[in-house]
Amino acid sequence: MDPRACVFVALSQLASSRRIWVWLTGLICGGWLALAPALAQLPVPALSAHVMDTASTLSAQQIAQLEAKLTAFEQSKGTQIVFLLVPTTEPED
Repeated sequence: MDPRACVFVALSQLASSRRIWVWLTGLICGGWLALAPALAQLPVPALSAHVMDTASTLSAQQIAQLEAKLTAFEQSKGTQIVFLLVPTTEPED
């Protein structure tokens, strides 16, 4: 066998192996980037009231008024409505 042919075969196998590793690395990185937002999400707090103001946007009086209205609505209709106010929606869009 021609020595140049052996070198060509060895180089082509190396290039093929390298392409596979580059492709696999790209796939793994792409998958990680796709999952990153889901992993960064903040947990939803446990339901403890009809109004949960984690951003401190509402006054105590406003919260009490909303609580009264939402409790009355739940008792009359059987449907529960809950407000969750958060300081930011990041990392969500």
